[in-house]
Amino acid sequence: MKQTQMVRSDVVVRKASGCDAAELAAMLSALSDLSLYFRFQTAIGRPPRPAVLDQLLQPTGTAWVAERAGRIIGHAMWAWAKGMVTPRPTAELAVVVADSDQRQGIGAELISVAARDARTAGADQFLVVVSAANDPVVRLVRRHWPDASVERDGPLLNFLAPAHSAGFIRPVPAGEPVAVGT
Repeated sequence: MKQTQMVRSDVVVRKASGCDAAELAAMLSALSDLSLYFRFQTAIGRPPRPAVLDQLLQPTGTAWVAERAGRIIGHAMWAWAKGMVTPRPTAELAVVVADSDQRQGIGAELISVAARDARTAGADQFLVVVSAANDPVVRLVRRHWPDASVERDGPLLNFLAPAHSAGFIRPVPAGEPVAVGT
């Protein structure tokens, strides 16, 4: 199994699989109401409905999890954006981190891994939909994609950024494990 080791030696980022459903459900069930709202903007159930877990673990792109001691503490994914008015291949990126592990760089590392994978799969641009009240993620997007266009849709901000402009996405040597964040 290829995995990506983070700077924190106790956290591993790897591709998600259907076997992660129970652990991901546990992580999502433990999130605060605010964290759940910021990530999903709707109720997903506690525990999350199986259809939600299926979409998170088997998107039209790829899903990733961050683990510590065999426990999932974060999830990121990309999926092909449907219904875009642009003909360019667009990958929607999303991330969520357990409340106790937020603000430690885990979300930024996860989104970097997902964005790199989406770009490798042919994404020409990224769509990131963020609650306007989610200041940490809004800052992350503005910091890493300074040339992203943004459109407000009620309480949401839709950022659209060229994939080539994501300066925080580090190249990966083919077939090699990567030290993320170095």
